[in-house]
Amino acid sequence: TLSRGAGDPVSNNVLAGASSVSVGQFTFAAANSSYTVNNLAVLIPNGSATSVTNVTVSYKDQNGATKTATQALAVDSTKPYATATFTGLGMYVPTNDSANIDVMVGTPTIASGATSGAAINATLVAHGSGVFLAQNSAGTTITTVSGTTEYASNGTFYVRKSIPTFAMLSSNASAPSSPLYRFSITADPAGAIEWTKLVFNVATTSATLTNVYLTDEASGTNLLDNTSTSASTTQTTITVDLGQNATQPTYQQIAAGATKTYDLFGTVSGFTTGSTLTISLASDSSFTANAKSSAISDNIVWSDRSATSHAAGSSGTSDWTNGYLLKNFTTNSVTYSK
Repeated sequence: TLSRGAGDPVSNNVLAGASSVSVGQFTFAAANSSYTVNNLAVLIPNGSATSVTNVTVSYKDQNGATKTATQALAVDSTKPYATATFTGLGMYVPTNDSANIDVMVGTPTIASGATSGAAINATLVAHGSGVFLAQNSAGTTITTVSGTTEYASNGTFYVRKSIPTFAMLSSNASAPSSPLYRFSITADPAGAIEWTKLVFNVATTSATLTNVYLTDEASGTNLLDNTSTSASTTQTTITVDLGQNATQPTYQQIAAGATKTYDLFGTVSGFTTGSTLTISLASDSSFTANAKSSAISDNIVWSDRSATSHAAGSSGTSDWTNGYLLKNFTTNSVTYSK
């Protein structure tokens, strides 16, 4: 039988130019007899084939030695998947036990053909491909497995030229003060990134938050125009949208490998006994395809600057996306109480 492995990786953003990205783990199980898997196929969606240099599988042979094999993708425009075909593997599955096979891919750089936002997903095919071949301990040839015989990995992996990482920083305050919320954004050494919109979650009890603005901590510069459109506040959210600026820059750029720290300020009214105020960065829970920054309405709008002539706005380039899978939004809230 065939199933997904316990170590099957979850969805993630991955860097273009990576030599080995884990995109799937699959488990073969044997009943009554051991067997050796020799031939199988791995499928990658055709639309992502140019963002994959090769496919590598890793497994153990009968002696317990780890083996690897690498194949290029064969693209057939009449089919939805490109195929990496492996033969002569010698992957050993013990009697009444199981064995894992891990699938990795290499990714080219953006300059070498990778597409920002390309979605890589691996499917292992053990039946119906005309490829699968195994042999049991009696020497009998096996060309099928029991149950479902095509398994896609749970994870989808989105290619990016560079990736930002967020972090909440201590404000060193036990009550609402300036700044209300401090955070940093770090660009991967692979390249600079830009952002133009951020949304913050807000929860209050017996208090009101108004007059919100954002600064670059290093310079103290207010990033917003003196308009209500660049920063808007509701009972549950703060939206900072640099794209609405008329005189200030419509985006922030962070150099490759660099970090910028930002401070969120605001006026808290009615903060008395029993009041609370909680602020956190808002994440995005689903994938948004690359588009112009003005066409994206999610919580976060950022770019890996992958377009040749990168630009923001309604007339800009389509290399902007949302905050899906960006790190780290799991422990990024600050709460004030009285």
